[in-house]
Amino acid sequence: MDEKTTTYFGGKIKNPKEPFVYFLKNNKVIDSTKIKHNRFLFKFDTIKEGLFTFMNGPEFQYLFIEPKDSLMLYLNTWNFDETIIFSGKGAEKNNFLIYVFLEQEKIENRFRQYYYLKPESFSKKIEEELKPLQARYEKMVSKENIHFSDKFKKLATVAIYYPFYSRKEYYTLKHRDTRNRYDFPEVGKDFYDFRKNVDLNDASLISFRSYTYYLESFLYNMAYQKGKENPDKRNFSLQFMETVNENITNPVLKNKYLVSAFWGSLKNNLPEEKLEPIKAYFFKNCKDKTYITEAENALHQYSKLKKGDTLPQLLTFNTEGQRIDLHKVLKNREAVIYFWPDDLTKKELMLKTLYIYKKEFPDLLFIGIEKSQNDKEWKEFLIQKHLKKENQFKLSHNCKTYSWFDHNAGRTLIIDDKGVIQNPFLFFSDTYYLNKNLHQLKKQ
Repeated sequence: MDEKTTTYFGGKIKNPKEPFVYFLKNNKVIDSTKIKHNRFLFKFDTIKEGLFTFMNGPEFQYLFIEPKDSLMLYLNTWNFDETIIFSGKGAEKNNFLIYVFLEQEKIENRFRQYYYLKPESFSKKIEEELKPLQARYEKMVSKENIHFSDKFKKLATVAIYYPFYSRKEYYTLKHRDTRNRYDFPEVGKDFYDFRKNVDLNDASLISFRSYTYYLESFLYNMAYQKGKENPDKRNFSLQFMETVNENITNPVLKNKYLVSAFWGSLKNNLPEEKLEPIKAYFFKNCKDKTYITEAENALHQYSKLKKGDTLPQLLTFNTEGQRIDLHKVLKNREAVIYFWPDDLTKKELMLKTLYIYKKEFPDLLFIGIEKSQNDKEWKEFLIQKHLKKENQFKLSHNCKTYSWFDHNAGRTLIIDDKGVIQNPFLFFSDTYYLNKNLHQLKKQ
């Protein structure tokens, strides 16, 4: 292969979280390489221009790569995003994306105090905060010695503008919450003028969080408006699905948000009269066979455990191969029982959330259960991730209730100090619902 057409991505990682770096496209691992002496290198003979992700441990960040780039990075995982510096061919683009990402985090923190403002003042704050990012972008693309492709310009524009669009979509809800009122503020017709610049069905951006977060905020806002118009028929998950069907035509995005609303209805412990129309709407409109199979399996599992039930006997073993009675491990303690997913990316993201919640809720007992890996893989995973083996167990395939928990999304149960299940169908990937339920548990 001619070296002139080869693309490189590598660099130095100080304090790596694990021995490998993973390279992903649309949230799927497409390559991996081992870190040697804190350094790593990917070499691609062919690669298409676009958005990618790299991951080490639970941390990840975006990359924009073009053929013939020779992109190097330095980072210290103790302060992952803040220490990333790119060099080499392709560095200008990626340093800009990191800059925008970090600035948007700072802006988000500042905006928490702005939601109480009236619509006109809130819009002015949007304009004020946008100006430095716009100026930095214009300065970058005006450089004569560097070519910026149209694809990169579109991605950079989304990174700059869409988080502000999301803030506008959430404005009425957050304004209501900050004012402790149950009505929504009236906004002018021009408040949402930016929507005419948004493509709700851009397949090239489906793995870019700034884009998908905007879609979620838009759909969320529109679904709430439906609830306002029909307060006697309020069913948020159903209204969210209807909003998806009315606005999203891209099949990947449509199915993704339909199934998201379906899972939300299970996590909320909805009564059967509200759950039935949600199930009917989902199975009629979702066309993704994998999602449909997962939903059918979830409903089977959902029917087995309800809020108020006690944890069934599970055939579980510790790392020494000894059978363990989880009821004795719980010992009248409030607990979170989570089942490890099979997917590596999901595991890493779950670990990141787990570390956070262990610090925030030190009195809670967090119990992890493996259901798929063999003993060798499982023990190596626990050692590599520095997980206490006394809180980690393996569920036998011979367990009579194995099918109740055979799920690849990090199924999570919350148990009170009396051994009663408070929520049987949560997921570590959904931090909003998990956080809400954990705080409710501590209030009891």
